[in-house]
Amino acid sequence: MEIYLADHLGFCYGVRRAMKLTEELLDQGIKVTSLGPIIHNLPEMERLKVKGLEIVENPEDINKENINNQVFIIRSHGLSPDIIASLGDIKIVDGTCPYVKAVHNSGRLLKSQGYKMVIIGEKTHPEVKAALGWIGAGTLVVEDNQDLSTFPFFDKIGVVVQTTFPLQNLGEIIGQLALKTKEMKFINTVCDATQKRQKAVQKLARQVDVVIVIGGKNSANTRRLVSICLNTGVPTYHIETPAEIESSWLKNIKKVGITAGASTPDWMIKEVIKTMTEISHNEQAISQEEVNQASAYEETFKNLHSGQIVKGEIVKITSNEVLVDVGYKCDGIIPINEIKNPEELKEGDEIDVYIVKMEDREGNLILSKKRADYFNYWAKAEEAYKKGEYVTAKVTEQVKGGLIVDLGIRGFVPASQIDRKYVEDLSQFVGQELTFKIIEFDRDRNKVVLSRKVVLEEELNQKRQHIWDTIEEGQVWKGTVTKITNFGVFVDLGGVEGLIHISELSWKRVKHPSEVVQEGDQVDVFVLGVDREKERISLGLKQTKPDPWTQAAESYPIGSIVSGTVVRVVDFGAFVQLSDGIEGLVHISQLSHDWVAKPEDAVSVGQQVKVKVIDLNPEERRISLSIKEAEPRPDYAKEVVEENNKAKTNSEAKNIAEDSQTVQNNEDRVTIGDVYGDLFQEKK
Repeated sequence: MEIYLADHLGFCYGVRRAMKLTEELLDQGIKVTSLGPIIHNLPEMERLKVKGLEIVENPEDINKENINNQVFIIRSHGLSPDIIASLGDIKIVDGTCPYVKAVHNSGRLLKSQGYKMVIIGEKTHPEVKAALGWIGAGTLVVEDNQDLSTFPFFDKIGVVVQTTFPLQNLGEIIGQLALKTKEMKFINTVCDATQKRQKAVQKLARQVDVVIVIGGKNSANTRRLVSICLNTGVPTYHIETPAEIESSWLKNIKKVGITAGASTPDWMIKEVIKTMTEISHNEQAISQEEVNQASAYEETFKNLHSGQIVKGEIVKITSNEVLVDVGYKCDGIIPINEIKNPEELKEGDEIDVYIVKMEDREGNLILSKKRADYFNYWAKAEEAYKKGEYVTAKVTEQVKGGLIVDLGIRGFVPASQIDRKYVEDLSQFVGQELTFKIIEFDRDRNKVVLSRKVVLEEELNQKRQHIWDTIEEGQVWKGTVTKITNFGVFVDLGGVEGLIHISELSWKRVKHPSEVVQEGDQVDVFVLGVDREKERISLGLKQTKPDPWTQAAESYPIGSIVSGTVVRVVDFGAFVQLSDGIEGLVHISQLSHDWVAKPEDAVSVGQQVKVKVIDLNPEERRISLSIKEAEPRPDYAKEVVEENNKAKTNSEAKNIAEDSQTVQNNEDRVTIGDVYGDLFQEKK
């Protein structure tokens, strides 16, 4: 078996620099603290912890009281300036990779020139989070083409890139971004070592039968190397330590390629080469016949390795274990205490399992359902986060500042993200299964933050958009009264509010909207007008009820005598309400057979009176009434009336009616003397 190394692999300059700074401080006996791992390599971090490195996950966990003989080191990915400022007087050593700093500097430069800033990279990666802090508010992150589907249009866009972003994805994203702007300025901040490493592994993968990629499982640049190899079709295995290498991977393999992520130290690469060489020598000690027989036998089974998640079929369930067929030479074993609800499983079920060990001391294949579920839950949560999909989770407990939910993994919902409005008692949600959207995801820190508020707002926006898309003048909608003012009523149509002016509440005269409706009332409303530009909707309530004037001619024919109530007294007469929505004018000259100087001398508001209908015009919604015509004439007035009747022609009578209507329409400008002065002169 021949072993080939990629032309470029292992520690890059930035990682090597950060590690050197840290080890020099530790060798001096200085206590060193880091926010997150210095590099994404677990064995290296464990080695440094033994030497005294303290790794904390949250800024508040940093000990800021005893700062003597203590140094805080900024890891190679960098830190945002607000976190650095929060450290106070602690001595700081900056281990930020120079290439990462170039991202910060290039981004700030473009922003100062008026460009809308975009970082191409992984949203949850610590390097990107730090860069957002340095470049400033309003900076957008694009991870893939899916992010560009809803990307808005900007006049000027400035673009920088996460230093370890895969080159094969970069060109397409840049091309799509160019369509979202009039002007784009792109600075390629992918570091030279990353570019060389990715090109080298692509070349290596085409020359060998299998590739071993060495690096932290949480290392983004290492995972990209794995992805590049898999895309070429070559079998690829991602390991952190030599102990993970399975001899089955190398059966009948002639050429093996080795590469390593930027966080992989030289000694780890040497140990892997040593282990593989030993496996090769052991294999060569087996006779060719045995090799052929073993190879033929192995080919009948799946190619499995530790750390892999595979599907299997339950073949037997006992009180101690569950046996699962995963297509290997022996059935795998899941300890019964690994199963949360074993009674829910039955023979023949297909389940996902995690391979813990290919062989224990007794040669058994050891599996775990709990770990498979755990990794699957994380994968589903990450997919939902990247796609912006909703997730359903049960609220399990209330904690300080919010709620804990069960996604299969633990998630946190801040109190501010529970509802669109402030919620004082969060305990009411415990035990409920609710819909959320993941707003923050960090696999490295086991952090999932969710929001119900975002879901409610998005649903409300969808309802609002539906209303604006469908509402038209003349339609009738159902709504809820949300607010009452002196000038009208606001009604919620299901996400958009409309206004019913006080004049559109009822056919009858309304002094205050509260006479007609109360807050919380469910009402049918008529759409009077829609202004989409100003987002205003005018509504009417009375239009959903019968118009009393349509029956006025039948209910109040000319000459009929009916009862009514005086509702207003004005200078030129009184208005009498005959029924809801129908009021008529009794002109001052029609109030009494006697001469009336002021209408209030003859009638008062609230008084019940009998009136005679002397004119009716339903189209113009006008009705003229007379009180004196509804009463018997006194004897002393008969002669005056007869004389007036003789003196008046039909034309004059018509003029009186028109004058009466003019007064009714212009009550604040016309006096009684202006209209009927000639009658008084005749009496003289």
